[in-house]
Amino acid sequence: MLAAFCASLFAQSILVPSYSVQRTKSGYVYTFFVRGNNIVRYRVFDSFTGRISVGSALNGETLAISHNDTVVAWTETYGGAKSHEIMLGKNTAQNVNSHKFDVISPVEGRWANKQALVLECAPETEVFYSFSEYDPLDFGFAYDGPVLIDLSGEVTLNLVAVHGDGTMTRKKITYEVNEPAAVKPPLSISMMNPLVVCGVQKPVPVSQNLSYGIGAHLDAALSGRTLYQNLPSCVNAMLPLEIASGTAVYRYVITTNDAPKTSMMQDKTFSSPLQIIDWNFVLFKAGQRLQYSVDDGAWQVYVEPFYLDRSKSHKISWQTGSHIESIILPEKPYIVGLPERGITNRSVELQFSNPLYTFRLEDEKGVSKPLTSFYVDTLAGDERRFDLLLNVYYGNIKQGEIPVSFTIDKLPPKAPVLSIEDDFASGSNAVAVSVFSEDDVYTAIDTKSSALEFGEAAQPFARDSEPDENVLFMPFAGTKLILGGGENNSVYTVYAYARDAAGNKSETVAVRSSATTENIYVDASSRYSLDADGSSVKPFGSIFDALAVVNSRKKSVLHIRGAFVITQSLAVNSDCRFVGHENACLSFKNNSGLIIRNSNVAFENCMLEKVYDQTGRTLLADGVPLIDARDSSLSIEKCELISNVSSPQGLVQAVKCQLDIHSSGITVQTLGQAVGIQCLQSSIRSDGDRFSLSGESAVAFALSDSVFELASPRFILVAKQARCVELFATVYAFDEDVFQNEMHTSQDFAPLWYDSSSKQGIAPLF
Repeated sequence: MLAAFCASLFAQSILVPSYSVQRTKSGYVYTFFVRGNNIVRYRVFDSFTGRISVGSALNGETLAISHNDTVVAWTETYGGAKSHEIMLGKNTAQNVNSHKFDVISPVEGRWANKQALVLECAPETEVFYSFSEYDPLDFGFAYDGPVLIDLSGEVTLNLVAVHGDGTMTRKKITYEVNEPAAVKPPLSISMMNPLVVCGVQKPVPVSQNLSYGIGAHLDAALSGRTLYQNLPSCVNAMLPLEIASGTAVYRYVITTNDAPKTSMMQDKTFSSPLQIIDWNFVLFKAGQRLQYSVDDGAWQVYVEPFYLDRSKSHKISWQTGSHIESIILPEKPYIVGLPERGITNRSVELQFSNPLYTFRLEDEKGVSKPLTSFYVDTLAGDERRFDLLLNVYYGNIKQGEIPVSFTIDKLPPKAPVLSIEDDFASGSNAVAVSVFSEDDVYTAIDTKSSALEFGEAAQPFARDSEPDENVLFMPFAGTKLILGGGENNSVYTVYAYARDAAGNKSETVAVRSSATTENIYVDASSRYSLDADGSSVKPFGSIFDALAVVNSRKKSVLHIRGAFVITQSLAVNSDCRFVGHENACLSFKNNSGLIIRNSNVAFENCMLEKVYDQTGRTLLADGVPLIDARDSSLSIEKCELISNVSSPQGLVQAVKCQLDIHSSGITVQTLGQAVGIQCLQSSIRSDGDRFSLSGESAVAFALSDSVFELASPRFILVAKQARCVELFATVYAFDEDVFQNEMHTSQDFAPLWYDSSSKQGIAPLF
């Protein structure tokens, strides 16, 4: 039954010869494939010598030619019937093989949607398919185009390809379909058209919360986006498309359909007897008896094809009977618009140097309309090399082919791999960030942060992130970035992305790392009591442990999180900056306080309080200061200093110090003497601070033998005797409105008191 069916097919038409081509050092070797007793006839045109030779071949026989030869071949039966002529290509990647039998879909795997049957076969190959264990030749269907396989669960597909030479190829594919219940698939396909059609006017959206891969790069895991072509490509394609939603993977076949359609055009110009074979050979159709002339030369009787040098234009005239026709053939054009270096991430528009030449698409259906531009494009996520033979026409007369090769790459490269390691060779405070990528790398370094966050490890922390606009990316050459090594304490955030030869940019990756050992972390709720090391990941749980490390170094930054109750005084004798996080508080009980000697110390975003928790009688006793600083530099910014202790020395006492307070609050509530800041032989600056004092007497600043600057203060003093500032032998400078917004409820209030030795100061008082 099958033999009779195949015989009826043979009788319907004579197929052109199939062939494969192999490139050799001296030229090309063609192997021909034809049915039964048919024979291949061919003509070989040598564009170097202008000679023409003829020959024939049986099924499986070969023909060797040189690089400058062109072959025209056709199939012929013993009865003399002929197929139409074809020009044999030289692109080994586009062999027309009689055994071509590729399955685009389905493939083995587990899929969340029903699969389409999509094949690519040689024209003379017939394919039959069946399911389960049935033989397709006995109980199968003939494949005549893409079709949806409406089956779920485990599916076994059997395929048999019957090739033009009578040989067969069998394939078996087993896959599984598990459609998630009540889940709408990302794309929909119909029983009538199982392919997902995509093009300029038919974009295919893939949701941003999904990932996908396409073509030969199904494992790319790209973020969802809308798939479309920028220009109507003259090259259609069928590409597998996989979309991942969690653990479910959907597999489709997406096809572009923008290429101009072809048809058997019957324009009267096609009836011209003139033909051009591969640019250089002119022939007149068989059966035409005529005379011809080249470039107005002598008239000759046409006997066989003749050679023309197409590096210049020619005029060809021919006479049939009393009618004379002529045509001027311009010189062979060249292609413009090819990508530089043969690769691009954009659509390609090709044109001829001479606009009189046009492109046409050709296939088994015929020829397309003339095209002045030849567009080539692909979808985002695809990378494809195009090896094209462009069919060139002048009017409706084909001149030959021009080969072009280029790559359109719309696949983002892999992001660089960043890793952090210590770089002891560059200094104890340096780290090295290793950068690995197969493509060009661009990096940016951000140093706006001074420390890692609590619990943040020095490691990759972000993907697809960008730095601030003022941080610029620069080309990076090498394998390592050396960071730090100086005295400044910084956290370096390194951003990097890769850019490939086509111009595609990868996602941006980043790492953060401290390039120094100055940062120390202490957290009141730390769980690392035994193996705490003071890092952001394993912070100390004890303020005493943290200060022990601080005092062992020349310079530190102490990051504090949580509230600490301190019952004995803390001593700081090394340079340190205390940085508070999440309502950090140091609460000193009774006669404890913070003692600073011969150091540069700064407090930022902290609360420091001194609290007596005993009887009211004890509250009347004199207490030690909250901060006792000598021979030091002390900076307090955005902090709250609070006390309920009567302390004549002041909440802050400074001797031979430089004291800078900014945007902070000083609060003292006591039954005795309330003193905010008392300084001797020091330099003090206060800017934008608040003072709230209540007691038997109150004074915000009590300064002796010092230098004092005061700007934008706010005072709330509640006492029988209250003064904002008391100055003894002090040089002072106040803003013009320093006392205009003062608030008080004292019985005896004097904003400023100074002795005669302080008159050297400069201050508009009111």
